[in-house]
Amino acid sequence: MKPKHYYKVLLAFICLLFTSQQFVNAQCTLSNTGVKLNSVTSEGSFCIVNFDFKFDVNKNNGFKNSYFHFWESGKMPTDLDVNKTSKGPKKSDLGIDLLATIRLDWTDDGVPSLETIYIPDTEISPLPSSGMTLNYVIVGNIVTVTISNISFSIPGSCDDIPDLEAASWGTQTDNKTSPIHCGTKGIKLTLDDPKANGSINCNEPNGPRTYNVNITTSNTAELPISYKVYLDDGVLTGGVPTYGPGDTEVYSSGPMTITSATPINLTNQTYTYARGEDTRYLWVVVSGVDGSIPNSIIAELSNNCTAVALPVTLTQFKGDLLDNRISLSWNTADERGSQYFGIERSSDSKEFVKLGKVEASGNSNAIKHYNFADINPSTGINYYRLKLVDMDGTFDYSRVIAINNDQESLSFELLGNPTTSKEIKLLLKNGDTKALSLTNMNGQKLMFRLSQNGSEYTLIPNQQLASGLYLISLVNQNQIITKKILINQ
Repeated sequence: MKPKHYYKVLLAFICLLFTSQQFVNAQCTLSNTGVKLNSVTSEGSFCIVNFDFKFDVNKNNGFKNSYFHFWESGKMPTDLDVNKTSKGPKKSDLGIDLLATIRLDWTDDGVPSLETIYIPDTEISPLPSSGMTLNYVIVGNIVTVTISNISFSIPGSCDDIPDLEAASWGTQTDNKTSPIHCGTKGIKLTLDDPKANGSINCNEPNGPRTYNVNITTSNTAELPISYKVYLDDGVLTGGVPTYGPGDTEVYSSGPMTITSATPINLTNQTYTYARGEDTRYLWVVVSGVDGSIPNSIIAELSNNCTAVALPVTLTQFKGDLLDNRISLSWNTADERGSQYFGIERSSDSKEFVKLGKVEASGNSNAIKHYNFADINPSTGINYYRLKLVDMDGTFDYSRVIAINNDQESLSFELLGNPTTSKEIKLLLKNGDTKALSLTNMNGQKLMFRLSQNGSEYTLIPNQQLASGLYLISLVNQNQIITKKILINQ
């Protein structure tokens, strides 16, 4: 090899070695990343989170700046480029879902400090350093950095805080078009920590039901917690079970500690439930001890078990607010040795009092209809349940239904069904009569006129209606309430 060629190869090798060493020691390849949630605050349709961000990074005295960007998990732009050959990303590169940006300046002999100017694009404003604190510990070539009191808004409820995803990149210059020296994408950060989940074991065909529960954390240090398990009260919100004050505590752990290496994993835990409660959900509620976590973690254990056969098959139980009373109605599809139905009411869904009773059919495999009127309901929400009593004295309870009796509550109910084609009587309170419509089963609108007596209305069709089913609908805010009525000639 000629001398000049030899020196060229040697020089190229030295440059490659220098560049590789700089990359190894780059201050954007993070390890041991973690977060600690300090507080959550609801503000409108947003949740303001406050947390600490901790990570380890290699020390490099020739480094200038590190940048950190945060998104909800899965919302970081898939084409974001933080490779060594690219330039610092601008606002358009980071996308509309960017939650926050942080800048660290390392120019003071490799010691980090918080800065508030995003050099590549002034349209991006890093989080203000006045609200945050920065601490670091240097051991050899490793710098452990903790940025405390990071605070920003995340769309949605604080009851379900999403995981975060971060990207970091660094540069060795302060120029607006500085090349990226190194970068890392897809850093996973879990704010809602610890995590809880589980399942209900049906043990078909007749149980007993048991549950599994798992509670995990990303913390390597001991995290003091406690957890409780609740049996759902059967009150439905929007047609689904919801954790609330009426649920029954079936287990309490007391204070304990978990770490990432010592999670809680329990299987086939027994719990107490009454007859008729075998299809209800369970809730696991994890709380911090001495402020170790700022918000409770609530996990739903859904119940997909088959209900154990009961002497009475209840197919429907509902309540309607009339002008000055609440009308309860229910249907049964099968009765074997049933004696009567007790009607019970509560103002808090916990303590129930007896209102009255309705005699049952005893034995029947046909559909039976029952009703009961509460003529003096309480103001506010009234909770109702049925006590299904058998001939031998054993009993079960129905699910609980809730009827709101506020002054502004909507009342919309047919008075008499079936009826004749000449007039249809209905109750309408706190509703707009202009939002009423009458249609046949083909969707054809029919004209009518109304007469009023207080909250009771008489709907008089403009034409003779043939026998059959018709629909009366009321548009109320964002919902349409539809009643079927049978016309008999």
